[in-house]
Amino acid sequence: MPNRFQLRNLGPSLTVGLVGGLLSGFFGVGGGIVMVPLILWLLKTDRHTAHATSLAAIFIIAFSGVVAYGSNGSIDMPLGLALGVGGLAGAWAG
Repeated sequence: MPNRFQLRNLGPSLTVGLVGGLLSGFFGVGGGIVMVPLILWLLKTDRHTAHATSLAAIFIIAFSGVVAYGSNGSIDMPLGLALGVGGLAGAWAG
């Protein structure tokens, strides 16, 4: 059973999110590469919880990016959908 969020984890949780978000914004990475190890180390969760929690955070981070880039007309939607379908298939297979 996953550990539940406790108020004492607020600072470390915000730190993990900030680092993951910054790296994601600057380099396009951050979720699995940075956030999962930081969640394991700072928040002392098990691997499955760390991966699942990172994916939930990535969803929110990605959505904010889609809104920002979409408002500028910078999204190639057919390409994005094709990449998403391929990524979904790869994630399911993995």
